[in-house]
Amino acid sequence: MHERGILDNTPLRNYLNNILTEFDGEFKRRITVGSVDSDTGEYMTFDQNNTAFLDMANASVASASIPAVFPAYVWEGKGVFIDGGTYNNIELDAMINQCLEVVDDTSKIVADVLICGPENYVAPESEASTSIPNFMRARSMHSAYNSGNSL
Repeated sequence: MHERGILDNTPLRNYLNNILTEFDGEFKRRITVGSVDSDTGEYMTFDQNNTAFLDMANASVASASIPAVFPAYVWEGKGVFIDGGTYNNIELDAMINQCLEVVDDTSKIVADVLICGPENYVAPESEASTSIPNFMRARSMHSAYNSGNSL
């Protein structure tokens, strides 16, 4: 039996299911969603090659199941999953492999990574910027990726 989180992930699953059913059921872009099988510890990727279009709602909820916040996601017939970030913070390998299915020149691959951080971020070029906030920002970014499996 898996313990519940403090929040329910059912509204997210329902919301994503409703959105996906409005489309024609075909992938228009490549997508990879990462999650961890909580029973085996294996990092799993779900993409347009191994996951049906409408099952991307399940994959997304599995990937968003942050331990203690949301319950582990029980995906019938596949397993019990938690947030992929518990194993691999930024999944660049899957992105690069997806790109290599389209191009053969790695210099044509560009990765955009969005880093979410503290609300008190001060842009370095602003007048309010000082060395202490910039140091703390750099330290925060470093610590987030120093302990992860990121490239």
